[in-house]
Amino acid sequence: MPWGSLRLYAVQHWLRVPLPKDGKPYAPGFFLRQKNGFISGIGRESRQGILRLIYARRCVAHGCETIIPENSAGDHLIPVALGGRNYVANFVPLCRPHNSSKGKKDLLEWWVVRQWPAVGLPLELWCHYCRLNWQLLSHETLSSDAPLYLVAFLEAAKNLLPSDGHRKALDMACSIKEIYVKPR
Repeated sequence: MPWGSLRLYAVQHWLRVPLPKDGKPYAPGFFLRQKNGFISGIGRESRQGILRLIYARRCVAHGCETIIPENSAGDHLIPVALGGRNYVANFVPLCRPHNSSKGKKDLLEWWVVRQWPAVGLPLELWCHYCRLNWQLLSHETLSSDAPLYLVAFLEAAKNLLPSDGHRKALDMACSIKEIYVKPR
């Protein structure tokens, strides 16, 4: 399961990196060269992106522009019922109707059920989701299967990459079992 989170983290990293001066996307080797950076990056905790989303006070649901009241409790990226913690890095700004529709679902599960495009999820939120999922699930066995919603979101995310070569390099860079990070 953690390997799905690592692949998602690598894709969001790819999407954040500015294009080179020639305007062409980086070659597939980008993923293999960045492998160690993905491992160290996904293990870091950063609240800055979530705080930017909180201060923006806008619902992050696809197509929603609702301003969220300052006293809103929002929702959890990973529900407490599924092992998520009750703290700011696990917060997702959602308006009341979207909060109600998400219920106790994991953020990506809810996103996939609604059939929203992967590209519609803010990259900062995507990054935090991957980090939280990695921290929560890094103690799981490497052979455990990822939930179907995570697989579906990952497939949609991989399709944002420019070529099959990039998708293969992503899988190679994030499948090497020796890079498993021990739980804290």
